Amino acid sequence: MRKSFFYTALFATLSLLLSGCGGGALDRAIKQALVQGDTTAERLDDIVALVTADKDSYGHLLAPDGTVDYQSLDTYVNDMAAKMRPPMHWNVAALAMPPLQLSIYLERSGSMVPYDRPGGRGLLKASVNDLINAFPGKRDDVSLHIVNNDIYPYQGSIDDFLQDRDIYASTAGVGNPAYTDFGRILDRILSTQGPSEVSVLVTDLIYSPADTKDLSIDKLLNEERSLVASTFKKHEGKSVLVHQCVGDFDGKYYTYRGGAVDYRGERPYYLLFIASTPTLERYVSSKGYAAAIASSMPRHRYWHGRAQQPVDWVVVPDWSDNAGRWRVSHDDHTRLTGVLPDRTTGVLRFTLAANLGALLLDDTTLTDSTAYTVSSLTGFTLSVRRIEQGDITANNRPYLEGKTHLLTLTGAITAPRDEVTIALPNDLPEWSTACNATDDTQPTSTTTLGLVSFMAGLKTALPGDDNYFTLHIKLEK
Repeated sequence: MRKSFFYTALFATLSLLLSGCGGGALDRAIKQALVQGDTTAERLDDIVALVTADKDSYGHLLAPDGTVDYQSLDTYVNDMAAKMRPPMHWNVAALAMPPLQLSIYLERSGSMVPYDRPGGRGLLKASVNDLINAFPGKRDDVSLHIVNNDIYPYQGSIDDFLQDRDIYASTAGVGNPAYTDFGRILDRILSTQGPSEVSVLVTDLIYSPADTKDLSIDKLLNEERSLVASTFKKHEGKSVLVHQCVGDFDGKYYTYRGGAVDYRGERPYYLLFIASTPTLERYVSSKGYAAAIASSMPRHRYWHGRAQQPVDWVVVPDWSDNAGRWRVSHDDHTRLTGVLPDRTTGVLRFTLAANLGALLLDDTTLTDSTAYTVSSLTGFTLSVRRIEQGDITANNRPYLEGKTHLLTLTGAITAPRDEVTIALPNDLPEWSTACNATDDTQPTSTTTLGLVSFMAGLKTALPGDDNYFTLHIKLEK
């Protein structure tokens, strides 16, 4: 094992040395961004500035009009990234889009008003303000709307909205707060949305059409699921990132039967980020998104319509849980050679360090080993945990830095060759079921009436890929 670590550490050192050589400032800046995992739109702007500052050297990356050809830059970056160890990827072309626009749609139904009382903590309003203040575009590219039975433009300025201490009082009389027409609202958002626009619906996500007094709960929730599915199926290429957040509520909660319940305490509310898939990918990779949720981190998140994501990972050669012997192939970091089990126990155990942060999943999901599928000839098992700061040492820093989780595989090797495949299925999250209610006569701090119906409707229309990610590790004796 000591010999294996020596070769792996030597190879890592050579890779780092080589990354400092080559095509000058541009290559160094690209490699540094990849190693640091900082593949944001802001970091890309720094790369573009280097290209445009030296057009003689980088003419092959320019369009005929002298501007950067982002497709050529994408190819240049990813040719370099593919040769790194481990191989990496940066979706430069997806980031090179027109300036982002932000449209916020604030629901103003009767049950939303108690989320922003003057005597409360103002958590909902603060989260919306954070979205505006941290938006990575210009203030002129932000628009505000009030929604209930229809969509209405907010009549004040952005500054008026930000400074408003009782937004629901100042918007009293806008529309009909007795019900929310989700079908009309969602269809209009999707129909009018621009290619670089991110629309955010701020809502309690309770399906409350007009006149539900004599409607059974089963019929109501089936109607909700069908409405959401049919609305989004009409608009291809969209994604929806659902944030469940925690707000403070003080007032009347209106049940689907038409009655009112006095409630004071925490209640969930939701931010629905709706955009084309490339635009949403661009937005969530920006520093603006990270800053917006820093002070109001969502309790849960789920991305509808997302494709399988590339995950950066590496085998950690010197780790306390490891058992047995192997070497990481010099030309393929996914292949272990000279694999032998532990002489005493017959167990083979090795650990991967992976960056799962870009998946935007709860850590309870990411660390639940039962949520993953693992396939191999000899039946490997998996355990997953988050990397803590105390785990990082001088020896393992090149492997753990920039990674978020440790995935440890335990099994045996009986055949000359085996391949272990790890996947995280893209199923509806367990939290959507745990937070679902089919009776809202007694509202709680965690549940939402019909949440599963809404999420299932989105899943039908925007299924995404089967897995969030898939990893393959080849084993050879």
